[in-house]
Amino acid sequence: GTLSGEREETGYEEKESVKKPVRLFRFDPNSVTTDEMETLGFPAFLARRVDHYRSKGGRFRKKEDLLKIYDFPSALYKSVEGYIVINATLPEQARKDFVSKKEGTKESVPLWKDLPVKQEKVSFDLNKADSLQLISLRGIGPVLSDRILKYRRSLGGFHSMQQLYEVYRLDSMAIGEISKNTFIREPVTKMDINQCTPAQLLRHPYLRGKKKEVTILLNYRTHHGPFTSEADLFNSQSLDSLTIRKILPYLHFN
Repeated sequence: GTLSGEREETGYEEKESVKKPVRLFRFDPNSVTTDEMETLGFPAFLARRVDHYRSKGGRFRKKEDLLKIYDFPSALYKSVEGYIVINATLPEQARKDFVSKKEGTKESVPLWKDLPVKQEKVSFDLNKADSLQLISLRGIGPVLSDRILKYRRSLGGFHSMQQLYEVYRLDSMAIGEISKNTFIREPVTKMDINQCTPAQLLRHPYLRGKKKEVTILLNYRTHHGPFTSEADLFNSQSLDSLTIRKILPYLHFN
């Protein structure tokens, strides 16, 4: 689903104002009932939509997965985000007993309301990460996640965290969060400098727009034989030293 626009959010707030008072409590979106969703402030149609998604085998693995539900209002998500608890992170007792009857009343009370939630952050390989893993990090939303993955594909993988500064509008706070929670183990995809065509080289972000330089580089290869080391790249006098240093991790020499 897509996030609602400002106009839709305003409409949501107006509609909600005439409903029963909202009561927030910790809940697992995989098991919360439609009545409990309405108590949390979900419009009835949205509670049914969540329930329908689950009935078709849908599962929420991270809290941000709620935004996959069609037209899920961002204002509602912000209000309940701090109360979302995915079952796997709950203490064992809370998993067994979702709710209990409050003593002397008929009111159902979530048992996990006052239990500490075990927050486990698992680091992952930046070169193998999917969009949901990236979105789980603070400061990374769907748009930035998409940009990171697209840039990673065009590069052939990241070889250094410093390359994250090359991603459009990825700020230093988000980069710091990624650096703390990810590592780089999966090697980058390399191009054989002695077999590459001009088109293959020009597709790489570090060589894009450098048609003249790439032509000189490949002419040098034609006249002097295969490149054997980075020294040959400098000798070709085709690329500036900064570009050579940037592209070098993505080349291999036969």
